[in-house]
Amino acid sequence: MTVTLDKILTARQQWALEYLSKVSPVALSQTTDEGFDMVVSYAKEFGISGFDKARNSLKRVLLQLADIRLVGVEKTWFSQTYYPDCGPSHCNEYHIESRGRRAAVSHDTY
Repeated sequence: MTVTLDKILTARQQWALEYLSKVSPVALSQTTDEGFDMVVSYAKEFGISGFDKARNSLKRVLLQLADIRLVGVEKTWFSQTYYPDCGPSHCNEYHIESRGRRAAVSHDTY
């Protein structure tokens, strides 16, 4: 079953979906191997220098994908805010939704 969406995914959005479809969930933190590897891979793919700059760019991409329900974001307990770096305790942990997995495979639009 394909996902029908309104716009074409950007290269960064498609990359993030494909990456998360292989390694999910991921917390974008220097304290987690998966998150560190994802940020470094993203930086290499799109020519971004500096870990913090790449992480912030990737967060923006993932939050865009969360807005259209292709990616889910775990927040901290009883919090309405996203915290930038609170470690591997499911805070700011991004995971691909089933809808996002289908979009990553089929390269559909959103």
